[in-house]
Amino acid sequence: MPFPVVSKDSVSSLNGIQANNSRIFPSAIDIHGSPAGVLLHARKETRYDLLSPLSIWLEDGPLLVSVRNPSEMVLVATKFGDVCVTTGGDALVERAESDTLRIINLSTGSDTVFLNMHDKLWTNSPWGGIAKSSPSKTKTRGRKKTYADIDSGAVSIAPGFELLVGAQGLSLDDAKPADSVGRREFRTLEGGRFIVSEISVDNLTQAHDLIKNLSSHGEKASAVFNEIMKNAGILRGRQGESGFEKNVPPPPKQAIPKHKPPAKLPPTKPPAAVAPPKAKTAPPAGSQAIPAPPAAKPAN
Repeated sequence: MPFPVVSKDSVSSLNGIQANNSRIFPSAIDIHGSPAGVLLHARKETRYDLLSPLSIWLEDGPLLVSVRNPSEMVLVATKFGDVCVTTGGDALVERAESDTLRIINLSTGSDTVFLNMHDKLWTNSPWGGIAKSSPSKTKTRGRKKTYADIDSGAVSIAPGFELLVGAQGLSLDDAKPADSVGRREFRTLEGGRFIVSEISVDNLTQAHDLIKNLSSHGEKASAVFNEIMKNAGILRGRQGESGFEKNVPPPPKQAIPKHKPPAKLPPTKPPAAVAPPKAKTAPPAGSQAIPAPPAAKPAN
Protein backbone atom coordinates (compact mmCIF):
# COMPACT_ATOMS: atom_id res chain seq x y z
CA MET A 1 0.00 0.00 0.00
CA PRO A 2 1.58 3.34 -0.99
CA PHE A 3 2.18 5.85 1.76
CA PRO A 4 0.05 9.01 1.61
CA VAL A 5 1.74 12.27 0.71
CA VAL A 6 1.82 14.73 3.59
CA SER A 7 1.64 18.45 3.01
CA LYS A 8 4.75 20.47 3.75
CA ASP A 9 2.59 22.67 5.97
CA SER A 10 2.06 19.74 8.33
CA VAL A 11 5.35 19.97 10.20
CA SER A 12 4.20 18.98 13.70
CA SER A 13 5.46 15.43 13.17
CA LEU A 14 8.90 16.79 12.30
CA ASN A 15 9.03 18.25 15.79
CA GLY A 16 9.27 14.66 16.95
CA ILE A 17 12.89 14.38 15.82
CA GLN A 18 15.57 16.99 16.17
CA ALA A 19 19.22 17.09 15.22
CA ASN A 20 21.62 16.82 18.12
CA ASN A 21 25.02 17.24 16.54
CA SER A 22 26.71 17.99 19.85
CA ARG A 23 26.28 14.46 21.19
CA ILE A 24 28.98 11.94 20.37
CA PHE A 25 27.67 8.45 20.76
CA PRO A 26 29.75 6.08 22.84
CA SER A 27 30.48 2.59 21.64
CA ALA A 28 29.32 -0.47 23.52
CA ILE A 29 32.77 -0.99 25.01
CA ASP A 30 33.12 2.61 26.17
CA ILE A 31 30.04 2.93 28.39
CA HIS A 32 30.82 2.92 32.09
CA GLY A 33 28.90 3.60 35.27
CA SER A 34 26.47 1.96 37.62
CA PRO A 35 23.78 -0.34 36.19
CA ALA A 36 21.69 -0.06 39.39
CA GLY A 37 19.11 2.24 37.78
CA VAL A 38 18.66 0.22 34.59
CA LEU A 39 15.63 -1.93 33.88
CA LEU A 40 15.39 -4.14 30.78
CA HIS A 41 12.14 -5.95 30.06
CA ALA A 42 11.67 -8.24 27.05
CA ARG A 43 9.46 -11.01 25.77
CA LYS A 44 10.65 -14.58 26.02
CA GLU A 45 11.11 -14.73 22.26
CA THR A 46 13.11 -11.49 22.03
CA ARG A 47 16.67 -12.21 20.95
CA TYR A 48 19.36 -10.00 22.45
CA ASP A 49 22.82 -10.23 24.01
CA LEU A 50 24.22 -8.27 26.93
CA LEU A 51 27.50 -6.82 25.69
CA SER A 52 28.02 -5.21 29.10
CA PRO A 53 25.77 -4.22 32.03
CA LEU A 54 24.98 -1.00 30.14
CA SER A 55 24.95 -2.09 26.49
CA ILE A 56 22.80 -4.55 24.55
CA TRP A 57 22.84 -6.00 21.07
CA LEU A 58 19.22 -6.34 19.93
CA GLU A 59 18.80 -8.93 17.20
CA ASP A 60 15.04 -9.34 17.02
CA GLY A 61 11.93 -8.47 19.04
CA PRO A 62 10.77 -5.70 21.40
CA LEU A 63 12.74 -4.43 24.39
CA LEU A 64 11.63 -1.95 27.06
CA VAL A 65 14.50 0.16 28.40
CA SER A 66 14.29 2.36 31.49
CA VAL A 67 17.14 4.40 32.99
CA ARG A 68 17.06 6.05 36.42
CA ASN A 69 19.67 7.41 38.80
CA PRO A 70 22.42 6.48 39.52
CA SER A 71 22.73 5.15 35.94
CA GLU A 72 23.52 7.66 33.20
CA MET A 73 22.78 5.84 29.95
CA VAL A 74 22.13 2.54 28.19
CA LEU A 75 23.10 1.74 24.62
CA VAL A 76 20.98 -0.58 22.45
CA ALA A 77 22.93 -1.54 19.32
CA THR A 78 21.08 -2.88 16.26
CA LYS A 79 21.70 -3.57 12.62
CA PHE A 80 20.41 -0.12 11.66
CA GLY A 81 21.89 2.07 14.35
CA ASP A 82 22.43 2.65 18.04
CA VAL A 83 19.71 3.81 20.42
CA CYS A 84 20.83 5.64 23.53
CA VAL A 85 18.49 6.09 26.52
CA THR A 86 19.71 8.49 29.20
CA THR A 87 18.70 9.18 32.81
CA GLY A 88 14.96 9.68 33.18
CA GLY A 89 14.23 8.02 29.86
CA ASP A 90 11.86 5.16 29.01
CA ALA A 91 11.78 3.74 25.50
CA LEU A 92 10.42 0.82 23.53
CA VAL A 93 12.93 -0.41 20.95
CA GLU A 94 11.81 -3.11 18.53
CA ARG A 95 13.83 -4.76 15.81
CA ALA A 96 11.73 -6.79 13.37
CA GLU A 97 12.66 -9.57 10.98
CA SER A 98 11.17 -7.45 8.20
CA ASP A 99 14.25 -5.21 8.52
CA THR A 100 12.62 -2.39 10.47
CA LEU A 101 13.59 -0.62 13.67
CA ARG A 102 10.85 1.03 15.77
CA ILE A 103 11.70 3.47 18.59
CA ILE A 104 9.08 5.02 20.90
CA ASN A 105 9.86 7.63 23.55
CA LEU A 106 7.63 7.00 26.59
CA SER A 107 9.15 9.68 28.81
CA THR A 108 8.15 13.32 29.22
CA GLY A 109 11.58 14.94 29.32
CA SER A 110 13.46 16.07 26.23
CA ASP A 111 16.84 14.67 25.21
CA THR A 112 16.40 11.26 26.82
CA VAL A 113 16.12 9.01 23.74
CA PHE A 114 18.56 9.30 20.83
CA LEU A 115 19.31 7.44 17.62
CA ASN A 116 22.67 7.40 15.87
CA MET A 117 22.23 5.87 12.42
CA HIS A 118 24.88 3.89 10.63
CA ASP A 119 26.38 6.26 8.11
CA LYS A 120 25.44 4.20 5.06
CA LEU A 121 21.74 4.91 5.62
CA TRP A 122 22.03 8.68 5.65
CA THR A 123 21.71 10.25 2.19
CA ASN A 124 19.87 13.57 1.97
CA SER A 125 19.35 14.31 5.62
CA PRO A 126 16.64 16.85 6.46
CA TRP A 127 18.49 17.84 9.62
CA GLY A 128 21.14 20.06 8.14
CA GLY A 129 24.08 17.90 7.16
CA ILE A 130 23.80 15.41 9.96
CA ALA A 131 24.97 12.72 7.55
CA LYS A 132 28.32 14.39 7.11
CA SER A 133 30.88 12.74 9.30
CA SER A 134 34.61 12.41 9.33
CA PRO A 135 36.93 9.96 11.07
CA SER A 136 37.99 11.09 14.49
CA LYS A 137 41.63 11.77 15.26
CA THR A 138 41.35 9.27 18.08
CA LYS A 139 43.59 6.29 17.38
CA THR A 140 41.91 2.92 17.24
CA ARG A 141 45.02 1.17 18.61
CA GLY A 142 44.52 -1.87 16.47
CA ARG A 143 40.89 -2.51 17.40
CA LYS A 144 38.02 -2.31 14.97
CA LYS A 145 36.74 1.23 14.48
CA THR A 146 33.59 1.88 16.50
CA TYR A 147 31.01 4.63 16.35
CA ALA A 148 32.82 6.44 19.14
CA ASP A 149 35.56 7.06 16.58
CA ILE A 150 33.26 8.91 14.19
CA ASP A 151 32.10 12.49 14.74
CA SER A 152 28.64 11.75 13.39
CA GLY A 153 25.50 13.50 14.51
CA ALA A 154 22.41 12.00 16.08
CA VAL A 155 18.71 12.69 16.34
CA SER A 156 16.71 12.96 19.53
CA ILE A 157 13.19 11.52 19.58
CA ALA A 158 10.73 13.76 21.36
CA PRO A 159 8.39 12.52 24.11
CA GLY A 160 5.30 10.84 22.70
CA PHE A 161 6.79 10.25 19.26
CA GLU A 162 7.73 7.17 17.27
CA LEU A 163 10.46 6.80 14.67
CA LEU A 164 10.32 3.89 12.24
CA VAL A 165 13.38 3.00 10.17
CA GLY A 166 13.42 0.54 7.28
CA ALA A 167 16.10 -0.86 5.03
CA GLN A 168 13.74 -0.47 2.08
CA GLY A 169 10.83 1.86 1.40
CA LEU A 170 8.22 1.79 4.16
CA SER A 171 4.47 1.56 3.59
CA LEU A 172 1.35 2.60 5.45
CA ASP A 173 1.04 -0.96 6.75
CA ASP A 174 4.47 -0.62 8.36
CA ALA A 175 3.61 2.73 9.92
CA LYS A 176 0.23 1.59 11.25
CA PRO A 177 0.61 -1.92 12.64
CA ALA A 178 -2.50 -3.68 13.94
CA ASP A 179 -1.71 -3.08 17.61
CA SER A 180 -4.69 -0.95 18.75
CA VAL A 181 -2.39 2.04 19.39
CA GLY A 182 -3.37 5.48 18.12
CA ARG A 183 -1.00 7.37 15.80
CA ARG A 184 -1.28 10.63 13.89
CA GLU A 185 0.66 13.17 11.78
CA PHE A 186 2.68 10.68 9.74
CA ARG A 187 5.67 12.06 7.86
CA THR A 188 8.04 10.21 5.54
CA LEU A 189 11.72 11.09 5.25
CA GLU A 190 14.80 9.90 3.40
CA GLY A 191 12.90 8.55 0.42
CA GLY A 192 10.44 6.57 2.52
CA ARG A 193 13.01 4.79 4.70
CA PHE A 194 12.00 6.83 7.77
CA ILE A 195 8.53 7.54 9.14
CA VAL A 196 7.96 9.75 12.15
CA SER A 197 4.59 10.02 13.85
CA GLU A 198 3.00 11.10 17.10
CA ILE A 199 1.82 8.16 19.17
CA SER A 200 -0.73 7.86 21.95
CA VAL A 201 1.33 6.66 24.89
CA ASP A 202 -1.94 6.35 26.79
CA ASN A 203 -3.13 3.72 24.27
CA LEU A 204 0.27 2.08 24.32
CA THR A 205 0.20 1.47 28.08
CA GLN A 206 -3.11 -0.35 27.68
CA ALA A 207 -2.22 -2.37 24.58
CA HIS A 208 1.46 -3.38 24.83
CA ASP A 209 2.15 -6.51 26.86
CA LEU A 210 5.62 -5.37 28.00
CA ILE A 211 4.04 -2.41 29.77
CA LYS A 212 0.84 -4.07 31.00
CA ASN A 213 2.64 -6.90 32.81
CA LEU A 214 5.56 -4.78 34.05
CA SER A 215 4.18 -4.28 37.57
CA SER A 216 4.18 -8.02 38.22
CA HIS A 217 7.98 -8.30 37.91
CA GLY A 218 9.12 -6.99 41.25
CA GLU A 219 9.43 -3.74 43.19
CA LYS A 220 11.80 -2.05 40.75
CA ALA A 221 9.61 -2.87 37.77
CA SER A 222 6.51 -1.67 39.63
CA ALA A 223 8.18 1.71 40.24
CA VAL A 224 8.98 2.06 36.54
CA PHE A 225 5.41 1.04 35.64
CA ASN A 226 3.99 3.74 37.90
CA GLU A 227 6.31 6.31 36.35
CA ILE A 228 5.30 5.33 32.80
CA MET A 229 1.61 5.55 33.72
CA LYS A 230 2.20 8.99 35.21
CA ASN A 231 4.00 10.09 32.04
CA ALA A 232 1.14 8.74 29.92
CA GLY A 233 -1.28 11.01 31.78
CA ILE A 234 0.98 14.02 31.29
CA LEU A 235 1.39 13.32 27.59
CA ARG A 236 -2.36 12.83 27.19
CA GLY A 237 -2.84 16.33 28.55
CA ARG A 238 -0.27 17.72 26.12
CA GLN A 239 -1.43 15.83 23.04
CA GLY A 240 -5.18 15.83 23.45
CA GLU A 241 -7.19 12.85 22.28
CA SER A 242 -8.31 13.80 18.77
CA GLY A 243 -6.86 12.77 15.44
CA PHE A 244 -5.26 9.49 16.48
CA GLU A 245 -5.85 6.60 14.10
CA LYS A 246 -5.98 3.04 15.41
CA ASN A 247 -5.47 -0.14 13.48
CA VAL A 248 -7.26 -2.85 15.44
CA PRO A 249 -6.18 -6.46 14.87
CA PRO A 250 -8.80 -8.73 13.34
CA PRO A 251 -10.52 -11.21 15.66
CA PRO A 252 -8.82 -14.60 15.76
CA LYS A 253 -10.23 -17.15 13.39
CA GLN A 254 -12.01 -20.02 15.04
CA ALA A 255 -10.99 -23.41 13.85
CA ILE A 256 -13.86 -25.31 12.24
CA PRO A 257 -13.85 -28.90 13.44
CA LYS A 258 -13.61 -31.45 10.69
CA HIS A 259 -16.46 -33.95 10.67
CA LYS A 260 -15.13 -37.48 10.68
CA PRO A 261 -17.21 -40.25 9.09
CA PRO A 262 -18.81 -42.51 11.68
CA ALA A 263 -16.81 -45.53 12.57
CA LYS A 264 -17.89 -48.72 10.82
CA LEU A 265 -19.52 -51.18 13.21
CA PRO A 266 -19.11 -54.93 12.73
CA PRO A 267 -22.07 -56.51 10.92
CA THR A 268 -24.72 -57.84 13.28
CA LYS A 269 -26.46 -61.21 12.83
CA PRO A 270 -30.23 -61.11 12.56
CA PRO A 271 -31.94 -62.56 15.65
CA ALA A 272 -33.04 -66.21 15.48
CA ALA A 273 -36.68 -66.80 14.61
CA VAL A 274 -38.75 -67.46 17.72
CA ALA A 275 -42.17 -69.12 17.53
CA PRO A 276 -44.83 -66.80 18.83
CA PRO A 277 -46.47 -67.98 22.07
CA LYS A 278 -49.87 -69.63 21.82
CA ALA A 279 -52.68 -67.34 22.65
CA LYS A 280 -54.75 -68.24 25.64
CA THR A 281 -58.46 -68.00 25.08
CA ALA A 282 -60.24 -66.16 27.81
CA PRO A 283 -63.93 -66.62 28.56
CA PRO A 284 -66.15 -64.01 27.09
CA ALA A 285 -66.85 -61.04 29.24
CA GLY A 286 -69.77 -61.49 31.68
CA SER A 287 -69.76 -65.30 31.45
CA GLN A 288 -68.85 -67.67 34.21
CA ALA A 289 -67.25 -71.03 33.88
CA ILE A 290 -69.85 -73.83 34.37
CA PRO A 291 -68.47 -76.75 36.31
CA ALA A 292 -68.75 -80.14 34.66
CA PRO A 293 -71.55 -82.41 36.12
CA PRO A 294 -70.40 -85.13 38.45
CA ALA A 295 -69.96 -88.56 36.92
CA ALA A 296 -73.02 -90.92 37.34
CA LYS A 297 -72.72 -93.75 39.85
CA PRO A 298 -73.14 -97.27 38.45
CA ALA A 299 -76.42 -99.15 39.33
CA ASN A 300 -76.37 -102.09 41.77
